[in-house]
Amino acid sequence: MASSSAEPQAGGEGEVGEAGEEERNRIPEVLQPQYQYIRLLCKRSLQLAGAGLVLTLAVFLACNSPIRPVSFRLPPPPKLTGALTPNTRLRSAKQILKSRIVGPESIAIDENGVLYTGLANGRIVSVTGKKKKVPTATLR
Repeated sequence: MASSSAEPQAGGEGEVGEAGEEERNRIPEVLQPQYQYIRLLCKRSLQLAGAGLVLTLAVFLACNSPIRPVSFRLPPPPKLTGALTPNTRLRSAKQILKSRIVGPESIAIDENGVLYTGLANGRIVSVTGKKKKVPTATLR
């Protein structure tokens, strides 16, 4: 009977060998956290190496660029004379529609004196009104 237990089982010798190999390669549960940490460390190291390779390639390509930059200097700023002369005219300006329109940006005035402005929310409004009337904003 001892000789019969040494004989290969129904699946053949290959299956017994694979099961034994799997058993030998199995990591004990006590070492599972360390094994997972080492796997993560290896994975991160490969990712870092890949990122380094990409960065090195990018620097190499940038250094071998066919574009040759040329230095450029701005001309000196214009003198503040004529229309550019500093003044205080805006100090006497009055705000209109302060609580009705939010975030007016650029303005444009047409030939009829209608003021157009873009708002912070993307709308474009026209502002109309006479000197003594309160202007109103309308969507166009």
